Amino acid sequence: MFKVSLPSISSYTKRDVLSVIARLYDPLGLIGPVISKAKIFLQKLWLRKLNWEECLPEAIAPEGLNFVSSPKALEELKIDRYLLTDSYEKLMLLRYADASESAYGAVVYMHCVKEDGTTTTKLIARKSRVAPVKVISIPRLELLACLLLAQLVDKTCYSLQVHLDKLILHTDSIIAIAWINTSANQLKTFVGNRVSKIQTLTENFERKHIPSALNAADIISRGVNPEELSSLTLWWNGPQHLDIPEQFSEPSITSSDELYMTELKKQSDISLTSILDSITLKMNF
Repeated sequence: MFKVSLPSISSYTKRDVLSVIARLYDPLGLIGPVISKAKIFLQKLWLRKLNWEECLPEAIAPEGLNFVSSPKALEELKIDRYLLTDSYEKLMLLRYADASESAYGAVVYMHCVKEDGTTTTKLIARKSRVAPVKVISIPRLELLACLLLAQLVDKTCYSLQVHLDKLILHTDSIIAIAWINTSANQLKTFVGNRVSKIQTLTENFERKHIPSALNAADIISRGVNPEELSSLTLWWNGPQHLDIPEQFSEPSITSSDELYMTELKKQSDISLTSILDSITLKMNF
């Protein structure tokens, strides 16, 4: 499915690395974790401000050489793109969002329940972004991942044109879910603007917490090398809990949680004092 032609050289420049990465054409995001790894590495190169023809520094040369020489492994991938079955009873879209210090991303699965009770889960699409150069908190990155997921699902639902029995959003960030369940006008500008967009796009969604080990989007937020991708069952078929999607419920959060409270607007108490003329008081009484 993926054909990658690589030059035979022993050392690579920034131009060579970008040339190899640009050959990875993946409109559906099926090799998303590999693309994420590539984006993260490219950001490292840009932060070092290397010239186009300058060889990779020794500190990152091994990582660069390993990555640009391994895309050939993608040619061995075989991906089943038939999403449905001949007869099904229920269709659900299961969506995952996650973030790391390096990147954040979203992934969407079609969960199909057959008439005989068996289930199949297929990867539909993904999106990823590298984390901004300016450092922001992990909860904020998790919120950006949820927004990316909401936008991706909106486009996916429009493209599928099928009836879906349930829409479920999964994230391992309790803070992000708590923000999304809070009125946007109670939140500070950065978080409030994004929460408002998410609430609009996910009005009919269930929002559920999931352990990090079962979050399929964790793979895309960290990235993997091409030779590792084919063996990642979690990526291709989602976690085992998909057979019982109601297993994880919305978490609760207390008002004392510092990370949650830092994004709430401060409440202002206003006291008004009115001075009345003594003559007016006598006339009233």
